Amino acid sequence: LLDITGDMVPEILIFGSWGRMGARLRIVQYENGVIEDKEFVRDFTYPVYTFYDVDNDGVLEISVSGEDPCNFGTFEYSCGSRYKDAIIKYDKTRDSFVYNRI
Repeated sequence: LLDITGDMVPEILIFGSWGRMGARLRIVQYENGVIEDKEFVRDFTYPVYTFYDVDNDGVLEISVSGEDPCNFGTFEYSCGSRYKDAIIKYDKTRDSFVYNRI
């Protein structure tokens, strides 16, 4: 449990692995008897997640680094670079997560 959206209600973070490409991150929220999917981070293989509030606004950023899944022959196209990194942050006005490649 960790408050990722800054609303003082912790979200449920589920790290699941299908074995071959490392752990995917699913973020769900339980509120008023309802479970709502908020985000599913699956664009990285062998990801490393770090959670911190870099800009001190009360909303945690998710830093994720990993390899591009295109390099494992799972897709028919090439995505270019082998590694990729992103900062993922919840945007309260959109009620969604925003990805920023770094």
